[in-house]
Amino acid sequence: MANERIEWIDFSRGLVIILMVWGHVMPLGLTGQILTVFHMPFFFVMAGYVLNAEKWSDNLRDFAKKTAKRLLLPYFLTELIWYPVWFVFSHRLGFMTRLWSLSEADPLKAFITIFLGAVNNNYDTALEAPLLIGPMWFFPCLFFAEIVFLILYKTFGSDFVKFSASLLITSALGFALGKYYPLPMSFDISLTVQVFIFAGVSMRKHKLAEREKLFVPACVISLLLVLISLKFNQPVDMSFRMYYNPVLFYTGGIAGTILIMKFSMICTKYSQARIISLIKYCGLQSVIVVAVHIPVVMIIYDFIAAFTPYKTQALLQSNFLVAFFTAGIAIAIPLLAAKYLGRKPIIKYFCQ
Repeated sequence: MANERIEWIDFSRGLVIILMVWGHVMPLGLTGQILTVFHMPFFFVMAGYVLNAEKWSDNLRDFAKKTAKRLLLPYFLTELIWYPVWFVFSHRLGFMTRLWSLSEADPLKAFITIFLGAVNNNYDTALEAPLLIGPMWFFPCLFFAEIVFLILYKTFGSDFVKFSASLLITSALGFALGKYYPLPMSFDISLTVQVFIFAGVSMRKHKLAEREKLFVPACVISLLLVLISLKFNQPVDMSFRMYYNPVLFYTGGIAGTILIMKFSMICTKYSQARIISLIKYCGLQSVIVVAVHIPVVMIIYDFIAAFTPYKTQALLQSNFLVAFFTAGIAIAIPLLAAKYLGRKPIIKYFCQ
């Protein structure tokens, strides 16, 4: 049973990681809007699902050390290694200049941003001092989110009412701070996602995901909530604190995660196809995929734009075949690195 649970968790992570890469390569209109409902909330809900709150709330120091190695170390390594590459080849020599306007960033501000994380809550200011590997904002955010949750659990966990109230207040505080005063290292987002982590912990505790009798009603209700969120809430972008309606933001994120969980359970239970194993491996090696895929995308698109009549932005928005090829390479390269170089210095910190 434990192995089965691990398999569907890895598969679900891999599936959402693949969808994330595809979304970064080629914004998909309606499909892209559907992904924004749940694709970032999913990771926080699943973090709660695998978090042993009872164990780690009494060993917070050990948990912080363990989690810092898993999340903070890859974050800083990725940004600090990529910064000189970006500075020389993009900012100075003019390569990789066409995608996301990153070459136009101020070098000093971009360097400082590494130690502040995704602190901007609008696109215009972010372009002045971007996080060069943007998706890495998630790693310090998750680190602090889990620490905050464990502190609240240790303080109020024996009283469900007080604990629930503390989570709601903390999430509401993060929601407000993100709108008006975004904090360094996305700490305001870490507060905002406490509801998602609690949802994951609760699902694991009560085994809600595994109950076969709840399969159909859970899927129907979850799908309905996702559609309602899609219809009545604007596209969510958590890194820029664009949550909009809080009720739709939380319910849509949790509901979408439940759908992914149920779908993953079916796939891993009834199929042993190689594509299932590949997706599971992608989930297992999610850290290196997140860290590497953006540079790969930039290099491929810049190369294509340099030697063909295509413009990079047009490729990003409209050419399906190029986007499909680019997404495949952006996933394949980090997976191959994990398989054949995963125990080498530096790379080992990104691989399972």
